[in-house]
Amino acid sequence: MAKHGEPDKIVVPGYYAYLLRVDYCGHTQDEIIKMLDIFIDEEKIHAYHIFEEIGKVSKKLHIQSIVWSEKNYNPTERQHCRRTYFKAVYDKGTSHVAFTNARKPKNLASYSSKDMEMIQSNLTEEEIKRIPEWQDTKEYRDKEWQKLKEKKCKELASKRSEERF
Repeated sequence: MAKHGEPDKIVVPGYYAYLLRVDYCGHTQDEIIKMLDIFIDEEKIHAYHIFEEIGKVSKKLHIQSIVWSEKNYNPTERQHCRRTYFKAVYDKGTSHVAFTNARKPKNLASYSSKDMEMIQSNLTEEEIKRIPEWQDTKEYRDKEWQKLKEKKCKELASKRSEERF
């Protein structure tokens, strides 16, 4: 059985954090927002941070968000939410709606707000301040590798010029 989440300790302490991704699949932003609003109201979602993104690889327009709830949803309950509140999208393919535990809420909140257009958020200014700026790990590693490479090349060039004299 899948493990339940742990309450967030950083952004919205004491509440369970979840990733919620909904592909547009031909629906308008207004239609998706209506689905989100019903979900937020009926499930009594405490906090949410909702953005619109175009996938880097898939190029699909979708909602990327993090939501916080007092409820620690089990897999069956999360599945029920996907089927109930996002039925019009879910019926086009189960992979078009994701509702999963946020293993690292701070990172998910950071990712959800990177280079994206904010749709809705009810986070306080203090909660938003707790979200670090997103740093693409591959891009970061590539930059670090490039710096290291340049340093090694300089060291090697310096060593060669010393050997000549």
